[in-house]
Amino acid sequence: MMLELFRRSAVLQDAATTTGDGTAFDVRGLSLLTMDVAISDTATVTFEGTLDGTTWHALRALDLTTGAVAGSASASGLWALPLAALVFVRARVSAHVSGTVTVRAVATREPGGLGALVA
Repeated sequence: MMLELFRRSAVLQDAATTTGDGTAFDVRGLSLLTMDVAISDTATVTFEGTLDGTTWHALRALDLTTGAVAGSASASGLWALPLAALVFVRARVSAHVSGTVTVRAVATREPGGLGALVA
């Protein structure tokens, strides 16, 4: 189907109960990532991306509920970020005290990318 060329989804963290990298999500050819972060108690999710699959870098994302831009989330919410030329992204649980962390992501090819969301 054509839609599959322009949209992919993945579970990056699945009820995680400890720190960990989670699933690396292949976003080649796509332009915008939206993540649904669900933190049931106390944890931090750090957004990261890579161009080569080896060296990971911190990314900043837009909190779609508040408009704030940050490199991590410590509460549930919806986040979006432009993908540029990234090959993989992940939502790493960088701190965990209690509860579970689930992150679901959808990557799409959108005209205008993130700029169209905040204009």
